[in-house]
Amino acid sequence: KSVALPERYVAYVFDDLHIDFGDLIQVRKAAQRHLSTLAASDRAAIFSTSGQGNQDFTDDRDKLQQALAKLMPRPMQTPRGGLQCPDLSYYQADLIANKNDQQALNAAVAEITTCQPQMPTSAAQTLATTTAWQIVNIGQHDTLLALGVLEDLVRRISAMPGQRTMVLISPGFLTVDTLALERITDLLNRATRANVIISSLDARGLY
Repeated sequence: KSVALPERYVAYVFDDLHIDFGDLIQVRKAAQRHLSTLAASDRAAIFSTSGQGNQDFTDDRDKLQQALAKLMPRPMQTPRGGLQCPDLSYYQADLIANKNDQQALNAAVAEITTCQPQMPTSAAQTLATTTAWQIVNIGQHDTLLALGVLEDLVRRISAMPGQRTMVLISPGFLTVDTLALERITDLLNRATRANVIISSLDARGLY
């Protein structure tokens, strides 16, 4: 029996740090359809930005399907666990902590005074600001973690023969600090020099 030599490597990178469950269901279906179109000589892999549930390059479609089935959202940890008040997004937290956006702060304070009416306004402002900084720090950590996965994968796939493609499936994430922006630029430049194709799909658009 002849063995088909690998001619193309396709790495699917799922941003499980930022994706929600509803989008993930649609993402799985789209990935399953795409896997079915790969040639016998293609090698595919499943990676996640959390680093959990990875499946290395293989031509075994069953292993790839099993890895897809095990994917789940692994969102950033909330500062105090459980239901949050204020419930700030990374974007709103960045506006409060780094941009001194009064409107964003007022919205957070209003939320706190709704769920904790007895709290003085000054205390609510302090809580909003503290929570914002905690969420920004966690969000920056998750962003750098995701970039680290992409950097490692570009470095590895660059040494492989044939056509190399990375497909990042993500709802998107903020890169609010200079370090993250510099790393993204360096990542894209390195991929370009190595002829590694990086495609990105908006997880919220895969319907």
